[in-house]
Amino acid sequence: MTDTPDHKIKNILITLVLLGVVGVAIWAALSIDPMGDRGAGTGRDHDESFQKLKKFDLALVKWSENLPAIPVEMDSPVALAIFDNGNICIGGDKAIAILAPDGRKIRRIDLKFSPQALTVSGDTIFAAARDTVTVLTADGQEKAQWAPLNNKADIVSLAASQEYVYVSDAGNRVIMRYDRKTGKRTYKNGRTDSGAFMSGFNVPSPHMDVAINQEGELLTVDPGRSKVQLRDTEGDVLKSWGAAGSGITEFYGCCNPAAIAVLGDGSIVTYEKTLQRVKVYSLQGELINVVAGPNDFTDQPVGKFIVPDIAVDPTGRVLVLDTTRKTLRTFKRKIAPQPTTGASR
Repeated sequence: MTDTPDHKIKNILITLVLLGVVGVAIWAALSIDPMGDRGAGTGRDHDESFQKLKKFDLALVKWSENLPAIPVEMDSPVALAIFDNGNICIGGDKAIAILAPDGRKIRRIDLKFSPQALTVSGDTIFAAARDTVTVLTADGQEKAQWAPLNNKADIVSLAASQEYVYVSDAGNRVIMRYDRKTGKRTYKNGRTDSGAFMSGFNVPSPHMDVAINQEGELLTVDPGRSKVQLRDTEGDVLKSWGAAGSGITEFYGCCNPAAIAVLGDGSIVTYEKTLQRVKVYSLQGELINVVAGPNDFTDQPVGKFIVPDIAVDPTGRVLVLDTTRKTLRTFKRKIAPQPTTGASR
């Protein structure tokens, strides 16, 4: 049967409509950000509106850098931890670098794996590869390697108490608890069944930090929900706070805060990726002050990047492993009050 002119026009119109639908679908697929690498969900983080989001009241900044940025001699520095004596532990490139509090090099520990997360307790270093934890002495001697997790594992954070080591696995979206002496998994309320110590986290991208406060309580981040949670030793939530948004009191974009640390008075330091801000909150979730704002950092590239890590040293300094500039930066509370000018930054 030969098509009439009307049929041909109809077929052309149908084809154009279908092409338009396919084009819109492709545009939508390319625009979304399921892994949270671009922060706001659209990838358009460097336009004029994003630059406006960087502004906030400078009167909130109560910290300043007390040393020049310390160069980190690694291609991919990724993890940061602090010894009780103030020495600094930086992981990356199949190695751990130990620095003095002023940045002087003490030693380099070469490893057979690339450490993704570190924590220290006493003179012991706990270093995580993607699926397992290795226990080291402070001078790099291997003491133990714990049984590996499954092939979906992606260990992104560690925290150690006197009894336990908590292992945050963003790949499986769970937190494991290990007996730090035996390396065996432990479970809630003395159970002996297999599985995770904690689950139910919303983890769109591989950032899911954990920390321990001075009381031995666990702090966790539920990044997809923009929540910081205080938990008891059995993992039960005692407090939960945080809200998504661009305001200075909120956490911007997907999967924030990306890193947390605890100050000596129990207040919590947070780091946000994309709209990079380091802030201090009370245990109740009230913003206390700002350590550093977006213009203190180099904008992170669109796509994959290493999220900075943060830590607090025994003197109360906030340390930031700036992975874009490949430097270690140290911030100390300002002594003199700063004038309130209403300026923004």
